[in-house]
Amino acid sequence: ESQTAALYPLNPLLYSALDLNTAYVASHLLHYILAFVGCWLLSERLGLNRWGALLAAVVYVYGWFPPRACLEWAIIGGAYLPLSLWCLEGWFQTHRRRHGVGLALLMALDLLAGHYNLAFITVVALGIYAVVRATRPLGSDIDRSSHSADRVPQIQRSSGDVGEPRGKQHVADQTIPASSRTFRQLLFPLLCLALGFGIAAPQLLPTWDLKRMSQRTESNAEFDPGYGHIPPWYLIQIATPWLWYGAEANPDQALNTVRGGGIPSATNKVEAHLYFGLLPLLLAMLALSRGFFTVTPLDPRLKLFAWIGLFGVVYATGWLLPAAEHLPGFGYFRGPGRWGLLGTLAVALLSGKFFSDWKQARPGFNGRCLLATILVLATVFDLYWVSRHQWYTFNVSDPPIIHRHESTIGQRLAQWSSDHGPARMLSPGPNLATLTGIASTPPYLGFGPDAYYVDGGRLPDPRFLQYLSGELTATDIEVEPQFTWLRNAGVTHLLSMKPLPRTFPVRLDWSGFDRLLNPSWARMSASELLYLYSIDSPRRRVFLDAPGDPGIATIVRYTANQIEIQVDCRQPCDLVLTDLPWPEWEPTLDDQPVEWQAPASNGEIADAASARLVQRRLAIPQGIHSVVWTYRPRMLYVGAIISSIAFLMLAALAAWKRSGPANFDRSSVR
Repeated sequence: ESQTAALYPLNPLLYSALDLNTAYVASHLLHYILAFVGCWLLSERLGLNRWGALLAAVVYVYGWFPPRACLEWAIIGGAYLPLSLWCLEGWFQTHRRRHGVGLALLMALDLLAGHYNLAFITVVALGIYAVVRATRPLGSDIDRSSHSADRVPQIQRSSGDVGEPRGKQHVADQTIPASSRTFRQLLFPLLCLALGFGIAAPQLLPTWDLKRMSQRTESNAEFDPGYGHIPPWYLIQIATPWLWYGAEANPDQALNTVRGGGIPSATNKVEAHLYFGLLPLLLAMLALSRGFFTVTPLDPRLKLFAWIGLFGVVYATGWLLPAAEHLPGFGYFRGPGRWGLLGTLAVALLSGKFFSDWKQARPGFNGRCLLATILVLATVFDLYWVSRHQWYTFNVSDPPIIHRHESTIGQRLAQWSSDHGPARMLSPGPNLATLTGIASTPPYLGFGPDAYYVDGGRLPDPRFLQYLSGELTATDIEVEPQFTWLRNAGVTHLLSMKPLPRTFPVRLDWSGFDRLLNPSWARMSASELLYLYSIDSPRRRVFLDAPGDPGIATIVRYTANQIEIQVDCRQPCDLVLTDLPWPEWEPTLDDQPVEWQAPASNGEIADAASARLVQRRLAIPQGIHSVVWTYRPRMLYVGAIISSIAFLMLAALAAWKRSGPANFDRSSVR
C-alpha cells in the first residue's frame, strides 16, 4: 500500500527517533512549514514582494489543508506542488541545471510519499505550465516583471546552457528555428521529471503491480472515481461561508441529498471543501480585472495560473469525469474535489500579486504597513474560523494511540497467539483493531487486492460487520455462512460492540473497557463496553484439507517475509495457509521449489463461504515435510535497479560540464 510510504526518507527518520504520535505530529508540522516556504519561494520567483508572498502562502497552506487534517497525505503531497513549480519556473528563467535537478528530486520525494492522486495533480500542473511556458515564452514581459534573483534579463539561451557552469553560458544562435528552441526548453525539465519517476521506481512499480490486481481495475461499487467531488451548487461556499460552516449547518446532509447539476456520486464536506478567504478572493478578482480597468496588464504567468486553477475547479465538480476517466491517470483515483488545490494555489498567487503591487505603490507609507498587517491577520482569522467547522478531526490531550501497548484485547490475543499460533480477529472499524498488534479482517486499503472485495474473499454478507457494531439486528442476516467463512479464512476471534446471542458458535473471553479501542471509538461510558469472543472449532492460520484425518500442520516460524510450516500428512492432502495468495509468495517443499496457482478473483466463486480467495493451497504428498513460503517482491528489486540507474544519471547530469562557443559578461545578470 503506497501510502505507508516506507521508502519516504522522512518516515524512517521520524518514526525510528520518536514515538508514534510525536512522529505523526512532527511530520504534519514539518510539511506545513515546507508547503509555506514552497509557496513563498514560488511567489517571489513570480515577482511578488514579501507581503504578497506572505499572503499567498497563508491562503495556500491554511485555505486548503487544515480541513483535511484527518488525511495526512494532503499536506505531505500538497507541499511539493509549489516547490516543483518553483524549480520549473527557475529553469525557464535561468536555464540552470540545479533547477532541473531539484525538480527531479522533488518529484521523486513526492512519489515516494505515496499519495499518487496529489502527485498526479502536480504532474498535470507541471505539464500544462511547461508546455505553455515554452511554446509562448512571452520573452521580455516575464523577465521585466520578475524580481527573482535568478532571472537573466534580455538573454536568450540555447540548450547548451543546460550543461554550462557560470561564466560559460552563451548567447543563443538566432538561426535555430523557434520550434527547435521550444523543444530544447521542454526536453530538459521533462528528462528531469522522468528521472524523478525513475528514482521513485521502488515504490511506483510495486504499487502499479498491486493496482493491476486491485479493486481499482475498473469502476465498481467498491471504487467510484466520482466520490469526493464538489457539486457545482456547493461552489457558493467560496463567497458565502456563513451558510455552510456554522455550528448549526449540516453540509454532509445537503451534499448527499441536493443534486443541482452534480454527478450521481457521494461526497463529504471535507472532500468538497474549497475556500480561500473572502479578502483573498476579492484581491484575486481585482488582480484578474487589471487588464480591463488599468493600463498595466497582469503578469502572463499569473494568467496561466488562473487558467490552471479554473481547470482544477471545473474538474473538481466531476463534470469532466465521463471523458477523463478513460485517460491514463485520471480514472485511477477517487476524490475529484482534490483538484480544487490548483484553484487554491491560483487564488493565493493572484491575491498575493495584487496585494504586492498595492503595497509597493507607496512603500514608505506606514499606514499601508498597518493596513497590510490587518489584512493578513484578518485572513488568518477567517481561515482559522472555517477550519474549526470543516473537519472530522478533534484534538485530544491524551491520544489513544499512545496507549496501544496497554490494550487489554491486544495483550490477551498476544498470549493466545503464543499458546496456539497466530490469532486473527474480525472487527468493526477496518484497520483500527490492527493497532493492537493482532491481524484484523476486513482490511481497509486505498489500493486493495480485489480478492478482498468479491465473493470467496469477503464475508458472504458484509452487513454482519454492521451487526457487530450495533447498527443492525441479526434477524435478516444468515449467521451460519458467516461463521463458515470466518473459519475458512483463519479467523479465531470476534470483537463486538454488543453482547452476542448464546446461539452463536462463540465463547466470551473478555468484556470491558479497552485503553486503546474504546477511546478511539469514543465509547467512554460505563455501558459502552467491548466484547471479545473466540470462535468455536476455529481452523486457525494453517490446516490440512482432506477427507478423514489428514494429519497435522504446525507453524514453526511466522515472520513478515517468511513462513515455515512442519507437515505430517497421513494421506495426500492440501496444505491450506489462510493468508492472501499473492503471486510473489514462493513456496518450497523440502527445500525444492514447487509450482502453485493463485485462484482467480473474478467474482465467480460458487461458494461464497469457502474463503478460497484468501487461502494459499499447496498439494502435499503423504509423509513428513517442511514447507517454506518466502516473499520475493520482484517488482521492488526491479524498481531498486531502475532507481539506482536514474540516480546515477541525475548525478552525472548535475556534474556534467560543457563549454559554450562564446562567453558573455555576467555583470549584467542579476
